[in-house]
Parts: sequence; structure tokens; C-alpha cells
Amino acid sequence: MENEQLPNPVFPNTGQEFQVPIIEDKTEEVNGAGFEKFKYKVEVAKWLIGTVGLTLITYFINWGFKDRESGMLEISQYDKYATELIVLNDNPIKRRMLAQFFANVTPSEKLKDGWTDYYREVNNEYVAFIKSDSLNRARLVKINRIDSNKLSQSEKIEKDLREKKAKQDAEIINASIVIPENSIITQATVYIQAVSTSKEYAEKIRSLLISSGFKVPSIEYMDRTKYIMSSNQIRYFRNEDVLITDQLKTILESDNVITNTKYLPVLNKNTKQGIVELWLK
Repeated sequence: MENEQLPNPVFPNTGQEFQVPIIEDKTEEVNGAGFEKFKYKVEVAKWLIGTVGLTLITYFINWGFKDRESGMLEISQYDKYATELIVLNDNPIKRRMLAQFFANVTPSEKLKDGWTDYYREVNNEYVAFIKSDSLNRARLVKINRIDSNKLSQSEKIEKDLREKKAKQDAEIINASIVIPENSIITQATVYIQAVSTSKEYAEKIRSLLISSGFKVPSIEYMDRTKYIMSSNQIRYFRNEDVLITDQLKTILESDNVITNTKYLPVLNKNTKQGIVELWLK
């Protein structure tokens, strides 16, 4: 019969029956464990994408907005004085110097690239101006070596024209930069806090800043037992004042006063725009 169960075989000489081992089917159990592991990996991947990935995306988006905001603030500040100082300035030497300044101190990388390109253009104008002035003076030297009584009428006219041009070029070369009244420097106020530095040194720095156009009230001398400064520090409280900070830092470094900058936006509610602090160690 098909359903008839066969008897277990008997080992010879022992009389013991051979028991057929029963093999359990664990395929379903193994597959179940693998599926659980797969589900766990999927959940981990979803967590990474949902938290870490989203965090990175948010960071880059915020960084882009902050960079754009910084650039817009810089442009708004440039509108106050850069146009008059650079764009409308017919002095190629001063225009080149100012373009070089902004190409180095502008915090926004995008605007810095623009200023660098503009510097290359005005530098070409500067080179052409210097070359023209040199050729004019060289020609004028040759004419002056000729006896004035032997000069032809055309040479006399040429001499007068070249002398006038040499005089105009000298005025351009020696002209000083006139800062417009609406410059961010003239609108800025720098409060100096001196910790351990001498009064003589602090007053010297105050005079330097005043001569540069900053408003600088009297110096506040801090208790050196309460304040420990490892370096000079410029503190600003509003993002709009980053250009003031950059120019202040540049002016100080030109006098060998090295400073670090520190942005403290948590204090901007109690501080008006255009106010920065200079802490002298």
C-alpha cells in the first residue's frame, strides 16, 4: 500500500532498531531572520537620509542664503561710497588702489571675485597711464636739452603741451583720496576698551582712527584683574557692520596693530548699526 509505513531496520547482532533521523525544515525560519535584517537596514538607511541627509541639505541651503545676504549687505554699503570713490573717480592710480583694497578685504567670495576682475581692468588703465606719463617726460627732457632759441614753432607748441600734461599727471599721482561724507567710516563709531595697554599707546591708536574718519569717544580703561586678553580684538554686533570691521582691521594693521575679529549677534538688540568695539589687550 502506498500509505503503509515500512518498519525500521534492525542492526544485526544487536537487535536494536535504526531510528531514521527527522530533519526539521528551517527554511522559513532562516528566510524570516534575513527579511528582518533587511528591514533593519532599510530603516537605518531611511534614518540616515531623513536626518543626516536632510541636515546637510538644510545647512547648504542656509549657507547659500547667508552668503547671498552678506553679499546684498555689502552691495548696499558699497552704494554709499564705492561709486563715488571708484566708478566715478577719474584718477587711475587711486581707482586702482581702491579696487585692490576691496579685492582683498571683501568677505563675500562672489563679490571678491568681481572686485578682482575689476582690479585687473583698472590695473591695465594704470599701466597705460604710467607708460604715457613716462614717455611724455622722456620727450620733454629731450626738448629741454635743445637751446630755446633754436626751437621751431612746432617744437615750442609741443613743449608747452607736454609741460601742461606733465603737470596734470603729477597732480593726479600726488592727489589724496577724499572720503565722501556718507562713507561707512565717517558713519562708524569705535569704542576702545583698553585692558593692560598703556594710556599713551591707547591714545595713539585713538588718534589714528580719528584721523582715518572714525568717531572715537574717550577710551574706557578696564580692570585688568577682571579681563584677560590674549590678543587685540574687534567686536561687531550686526552683519551690516562687517565692512566697518574690515576697514578698521586694515587701518590698524597698516600701523602694525594686529587684531582678531569676533561677531556677537546676540548683542545686536542693544547696539545700533555702525557701532563696533576695539579691545586692546
